[in-house]
Amino acid sequence: MLPKSPPVRSPKHLEYIRTLPCAIGNDCFGQVVPAHTRRRTNGGMSMKPGDNWTIPLCDKHHSLQHRIGEQSFEKMFGISMKEIAEKHWNERESNAA
Repeated sequence: MLPKSPPVRSPKHLEYIRTLPCAIGNDCFGQVVPAHTRRRTNGGMSMKPGDNWTIPLCDKHHSLQHRIGEQSFEKMFGISMKEIAEKHWNERESNAA
């Protein structure tokens, strides 16, 4: 098995994520924060994944994500956090070039 790559740290990307609307888009409350996704990324137990694996969530939905777990959260809202994170990372990277 290959070792996991070191997590990407990007304050500029986290700043960008904070400017976006909540990925859920309805019944939101609070500020938008970068929510890291751990499923199928370079994160794990006691290890925060790279900043490239973040999605914008309002305080309410971020709290819910932690309370019920990522898999249940994705199922509840019909989303893939990993796909959303990849989309936002690629958008920011292409706009930065």
